[in-house]
Amino acid sequence: MDKLIPRSLAFLDGNRLTTAIIGAAFAYLMIVILVFGIAALTHGIGEFNYPVVLEADKIVSTVSIGVLLIKVIVLQLLSIVVTMALIQLLANVTRNQNLTLLIATGLSLLQAVAPSNFSFMNGILQFLPGTYFNSYQIVNQQLSYTTDNAQLTFGFGLSVLLFYIIILILFNLGYERIIRSRNIV
Repeated sequence: MDKLIPRSLAFLDGNRLTTAIIGAAFAYLMIVILVFGIAALTHGIGEFNYPVVLEADKIVSTVSIGVLLIKVIVLQLLSIVVTMALIQLLANVTRNQNLTLLIATGLSLLQAVAPSNFSFMNGILQFLPGTYFNSYQIVNQQLSYTTDNAQLTFGFGLSVLLFYIIILILFNLGYERIIRSRNIV
């Protein structure tokens, strides 16, 4: 179809990335709804204004469970978008499905495991997008407390993830343009 009706590479890459993001976000939201539905069937819907105690640096505060859940879901969705954009960039660069899978899995696991296993990275954890997959520990400030990194917050995570999304999408769009202009492929 692309040979019959040629389209720009930026459009095709954008279309592929958008489809992947929508599919992954839809799957994640369906899992959240399914889990919440099963819990609601067995124990009732509950109260979204139920307070949760957050303790960080000897400061105790409370927040409603509804606000906590929304923040967790937002960080998870943005982390999924970063992962999809990273996989798209790796697929463009390597042009090999197995190598893309290996590198993307390794990078994602390394970033997600870094907070608990590599204490020497505690100072830079707030800049790694994979850290925010532990969104519940970010939102309830437990990860900030255990790593002694006060910048591991919801607001900082939101800005870091949005920054990575913009950078990865620009790299994705720019990579194909550079390769095609040089006729390397």
